[in-house]
Amino acid sequence: MLVEAAWVISGVPGPLRAFFMSIRDKRGKHVAAVATARKLAVIVWHMLTKDEDYIWSRSALLDWKLRKLELTAGDFAPSFYPVLSSFPAWVVPCWAGEATGAGAEPLA
Repeated sequence: MLVEAAWVISGVPGPLRAFFMSIRDKRGKHVAAVATARKLAVIVWHMLTKDEDYIWSRSALLDWKLRKLELTAGDFAPSFYPVLSSFPAWVVPCWAGEATGAGAEPLA
């Protein structure tokens, strides 16, 4: 499975693709796929043992994928609005609709 992942990595811009291309130019594409798979296994091992995130992740792509997952799960609120439960009961943002706190008036 790691070799299959290495073949996918060979087409995606990033440092692992650069590694794949450098090995491919020297030794061939099949050797490069196995070498990239081994490098991927080492990266995953280090991430798991040190409890770290992948340092070369693209944050915009990750945010887009997480938002797509939220929408699939049924969350239709705009993602840039904070969670309502993070506000005190008397504070209601203008986009939240009616106030629910005691003595609060809706902001409109």
